[in-house]
Order: sequence, then C-alpha cells, then structure tokens
Amino acid sequence: MSNDLEIIRLLLADDHRLVRESIKGQLENFTNIQVAAEAEDGDEICQILEKTEIDVAIIDLKMPKYSGMEVIEMIQKKKPDLPIIALSMMESPRLIRQVMKSGIQSYILKSSIMNELVLAINTVARGKPYFSQEVTKILMAEMTGPPIRTERDLPIEELTKRELEILQLVLAQKSNKEIAEQLYISTRTVEAHKRNLLEKTQSKNIVGLVLYAMENGLS
Repeated sequence: MSNDLEIIRLLLADDHRLVRESIKGQLENFTNIQVAAEAEDGDEICQILEKTEIDVAIIDLKMPKYSGMEVIEMIQKKKPDLPIIALSMMESPRLIRQVMKSGIQSYILKSSIMNELVLAINTVARGKPYFSQEVTKILMAEMTGPPIRTERDLPIEELTKRELEILQLVLAQKSNKEIAEQLYISTRTVEAHKRNLLEKTQSKNIVGLVLYAMENGLS
C-alpha cells in the first residue's frame, strides 16, 4: 500500500483479545488502514460509534450479550451508512444468506488469509460489496447441489449469550429451579428462554434441544 492513500479508520469488534491483537498486528503492515477502536460486545460498539469516527466496522458474528444479527441491526440503526464486514468461523449457507439480506457489505471467514480481509476493507470503504471466494463457493454449492441445511439447523451463533447458557445447563440435565438458581433469574424466566429456544431451533421438546446442542458441539 502506498502512503498517499486516505486512511481507513476501523472498528474491530471481537470478544477474544488475542484475536483482535493478531488482526491488528497484521493490519499494521498496511499504511492506509488504522484500527481506530476495539470492542468486545454490542454495547461497546454502540458507545464507540457515538464518539469515534469510523469508516469500516469489522464485526465478529459471535460475541456476548447479543447475536450477530442483533449487533448488525444495532450498528445500522446508529450508523446506517457505515460499511460492515462480518467476520465468522461459520460456513453455514443459511447464515451467509441471512447476513447478506441484512444489507451488510462483506462476509469473510476467519480462515481466510489476511490479504483477503484487507481487500474487503478497501473494497467496502469505496462503497462496494465484497464476499470472499470461499463464501461464494459455499453459496454456489448450495445452489447447484442438494439442500445443505434445514430450517431446524439454526446457526449456534444466532442464540444469545443467555440462551446458550441455558442450553448448556439443559444439556447438563439441570432442572428449571437449578438453572434459575445458578443464573440468578426466576424459574418463569427460564421457562420463557426455553420456549424461545424451542421455537428458534424448531425443536418439539427438550430431547430435540439436546440433539440440537450435540449437533452444534455443545456436548
């Protein structure tokens, strides 16, 4: 990159500090890109957007408190014109399509090489969308081959932090009372979260929830 290019100010949001430091360290090799702010969750993102000038937001789709789509919606409400790059380990065609429908400009897999992320940053900063070759291949494979996922196969990162906690406790065979005591919430709240989990995962009962958890590596 040449030094005469306009600086692109980034918001880097990921709840893992080591991941942020790794990405930030590699981006220091590109003189037109500056990590202007870092965030660990959706609340920090909103606070930063209120006081810091940002040109591009790189958002991990799996962070505490809110689901990836909730974070995207929060950003779009505060800064509707801010380009967003979704960064994820998830290769789910369903999630990729959902993210694309939200209107964000880019979806990059964490397994991608750094040059691809840099290309995405420069592309969306110019107002153009960018989806990596890996993402394009995933979507093309779904279009040309048999269905890969069903509506039941909700990406695990679309669950909130609280829903994940309750799902893990359900997997541990905890009762509603035990879950309520461990999380310092009421049993009625636990029941409400379980109903939401059943609806979100298209599970008919607790057995279905347990199967969903196991299928998504929570066992």
